[in-house]
Amino acid sequence: MRISTFIPISMTAIILAATANAQDNRSLVRENFQQADANDDDKLSRSEFRVFINENAKDEIGRASTVKRFGAYDRAFARLDANEDGFVTTAEMRSARSNR
Repeated sequence: MRISTFIPISMTAIILAATANAQDNRSLVRENFQQADANDDDKLSRSEFRVFINENAKDEIGRASTVKRFGAYDRAFARLDANEDGFVTTAEMRSARSNR
């Protein structure tokens, strides 16, 4: 195989692997959210959010390990709770992700 052919194929493989990993992470995040949402109201209280972060940290998703390591649950919660109603919703998390 010539090098000029190998490079595009390798880059495609990397991009596809990253895309698959992102899809897997989204599925895990969704699953972790549902698991943490103890009362099934589609939003996380502060205590449910802690469970959510811990599950994401266990799955090595995003910055959850850092939040857990530094005990920055309240700070992370406040950043996500855009309307300051004391709950974090999936919409607020999507909005925060797109504003990064």
